[in-house]
Amino acid sequence: MTEDTTTRPAHLSTRDLVGRIVREEVRPHVSRIVLAVCCMVVVAVTTAALAWLIEPVLSEVFENKDEAMLLALPLAVVAVF
Repeated sequence: MTEDTTTRPAHLSTRDLVGRIVREEVRPHVSRIVLAVCCMVVVAVTTAALAWLIEPVLSEVFENKDEAMLLALPLAVVAVF
């Protein structure tokens, strides 16, 4: 049994360790990570758009008693999603 002298050192620096983990574990999944981030951005934008659309509708319905705006709310929700 011969000892392999080309093995990695027993104590890697934190930077080397994080670099190795990123190379071996994260890099193969970069496309999925990018897709997930894009989906999160879409969800955030639609959530903000929904809040932005509902605010004037609710103001019109409750403050000005405009029943026509009451019909606009479900249509706006469907349009956003």
